Amino acid sequence: MGKVTGLPPARVSIEQFCVDCNRPGHGKPFFPSHPELSVSWSHQNGIVMAAVSTFDIGVDVETLGSIPVDSDFSENVLCDAELEIFNKLPATSSDGASLKQLYVARQWVRKEAIVKLGGCSLDRLSKLDLGELYFPDFSLDTFQRINSGCDYAMIDISIVNRVCLGALVWRGETQGILLSATKEGRNP
Repeated sequence: MGKVTGLPPARVSIEQFCVDCNRPGHGKPFFPSHPELSVSWSHQNGIVMAAVSTFDIGVDVETLGSIPVDSDFSENVLCDAELEIFNKLPATSSDGASLKQLYVARQWVRKEAIVKLGGCSLDRLSKLDLGELYFPDFSLDTFQRINSGCDYAMIDISIVNRVCLGALVWRGETQGILLSATKEGRNP
């Protein structure tokens, strides 16, 4: 935020407010002195992901080992169509990676980023269908891919040989803003 606003880090004050329970201290972060900026962050086992933008964004990052593959977790995260995809995946790929765990983890970070965007609540994750989004071929170790197959557009991120997965999400109608700013060499 300091870099975007020109303020020294000591003067950057980010607060949080939960619209579900109408209380401060948790929920979507915001920058009171710069309400035109959206901020989101996530951290897991020493990995931090943060983003600032002029349009609403949400981010999530998870270490692969923190995502369970059991049926209870999968059923709480995946919608029926995604569960069909999940159930058809082989247990492991040719390089030994657990494709089921990678799929659940990828959908989890996407959905958690949407929660942080304000597009869903944690108790409704299994109602959010992201099954039409491209499921990256993790054997290629792709760094990022822009997906816009639903109401949200996102960048999928794989870090450190798939040990860490992340997602940056924004509303689909703002995709043009991001793409045009990127082509012009500006940070949106």
